Amino acid sequence: MLERIKIYTMQTSDLEDPTAFEMLCHELSAERQAKIERAKLWKDQKLSLAAGILLDQGLRAYGLKEAEVRTGTGVHGKPYLPDYPGIHFSLSHSEDMAMAVFAETEIGCDIEYKKRPNDKLARRFFCPEEYEWLTRPQSQAEKKDRFYRLWTLKESFLKATGLGLYLPLDSFCFHIEEDQAGRTQIPFEKGHGGRTQISFEEGEETEDQNQFLIRRAGTTANVRQQVNSFQYEFAEYQFGEYCAAICLCDSYGE
Repeated sequence: MLERIKIYTMQTSDLEDPTAFEMLCHELSAERQAKIERAKLWKDQKLSLAAGILLDQGLRAYGLKEAEVRTGTGVHGKPYLPDYPGIHFSLSHSEDMAMAVFAETEIGCDIEYKKRPNDKLARRFFCPEEYEWLTRPQSQAEKKDRFYRLWTLKESFLKATGLGLYLPLDSFCFHIEEDQAGRTQIPFEKGHGGRTQISFEEGEETEDQNQFLIRRAGTTANVRQQVNSFQYEFAEYQFGEYCAAICLCDSYGE
């Protein structure tokens, strides 16, 4: 099922010009504009705008516009489209990168800029099996990578279930199997107006433009959970110093 997802990303460095920023804001819904205005920091305003642009970009693939569709929130805060129950999406952003994913079933994504990992946080929120896998490597670089791999996987699962942080992070556990299969590289596409974004069907080949979204190959992430009886699929990605994960609900595994 992962081959049917669509992924969009954008760097907020493309939103520095105040005139372009205002113009792009006015292309979006009043709800999104209000959310952007509520952000106190310029950095957060750009991230909110980028998320809105990517939501609009994804909806246009369905013949829709962000400014013209109703959005709602579930009991635990997950956004959805009341008038289009067959379109599922998830948004995430970190530092200066925003990400959006779309699918025909429940989906969640998370992207994080890799800073120094927090061991106290890991002890508190990771299950024992995850913490053991995290602390197994000797190099600090690999430990940092593993911390954010686990964190983004767990966040993507929380979003896909729709429960968010109402579901404790240590109430489900990931097991990651790895081999030496290498990495699959998928290039970015350039959007209009200098906005860096990507839109592709998972696995689709596109022209090499010397910027790559890298999917981790040779790894399998499985979750042990008692939230529901659904099956979930996961994909992991790297964006330079960013780590990202996508979780897709496969219903009952059909």
